[in-house]
Amino acid sequence: MSALLATLGFVVAAWISFTALASLIVSIAWQVLAPRLHAAHPRQRASFALASAVAPAVIPVLLLVACLVPSLAGLVDARGDHCLAHADHPHLCLLHAVGALDAPGAVLLVLTLGALVLGLTRAWQRVRRAQLLLTGLRQRAPRAPNGHVVRVRSSLPFCFVAGLLRPEIFLSSRLIDALESGQLEIVLAHERAHQARRDPLRRAIAEACSLALPAAVRRSILGELALASEQACDEEAACRAGDRLAVAETLVAVERLSQPATGSAMALLPAFGASDIPARVHSLLDEPPVDRRPGWIRKLAAAILLLALFVGADPIHHLTEHWLRLFF
Repeated sequence: MSALLATLGFVVAAWISFTALASLIVSIAWQVLAPRLHAAHPRQRASFALASAVAPAVIPVLLLVACLVPSLAGLVDARGDHCLAHADHPHLCLLHAVGALDAPGAVLLVLTLGALVLGLTRAWQRVRRAQLLLTGLRQRAPRAPNGHVVRVRSSLPFCFVAGLLRPEIFLSSRLIDALESGQLEIVLAHERAHQARRDPLRRAIAEACSLALPAAVRRSILGELALASEQACDEEAACRAGDRLAVAETLVAVERLSQPATGSAMALLPAFGASDIPARVHSLLDEPPVDRRPGWIRKLAAAILLLALFVGADPIHHLTEHWLRLFF
């Protein structure tokens, strides 16, 4: 049992090292590239911000899998078991025990498990608060949801999208009464764009995967993701309305009606009046951004990354083992 825990501690140490490395790389890349994104289309900026938020969680997993490939080759051919040829140091291997669990390894395991439990507990509390908020709003709806739009009796003017897998639009009676029909259609077109993009799910993934980033970098990335997502939906609403000025005027009208969010859970939801209103209005008053989305470049980059991890699995494996020897 102790040997199994020692192996687990060795794997956890590798994962922590990769997470720290990925966070450092993402932080540097964001500081360099983020100022150059302003001329890009909001959809491109949102995609880049989402990738930057997810990278600190995805890259360590890919590197850890690459590290385990050489050792797992022994399952196919025992003669290819690399551990037999390198018996002079502990191995990052699931087939061979590292040895007894020492004090540093035990502390590492306890701290890591404690951090994971704490993070999951806080995430569950936020999800629970959001669920209670949405349940309360549904109870105040005069009739069953129609077309994924929940019309809520409320004195607060709001319209937002909530729901990870089946996003719904929550629209207050106060906002319906305050806006003209054309403005209300613009608001609904904006929120339907959030539905199509599944922005609540995107933000939830970004929030969860970016926890390892430095606080300032994380705030910058999540802020850019929120703003770019809102601007992308503004562009969609402008396209449907055929009038960018009308969308800007609607933003200003809703902003004048708005009051502080009813709770911290609502602050995370893609709402029409959320994010930086002056920046969104200024963007709508400018010329429409050019949407260049070469999807093949993203696919090619992903293929190159996976190929590099597979080809470099053995060097990555040995470099990681020698790095971890400094601590075990």
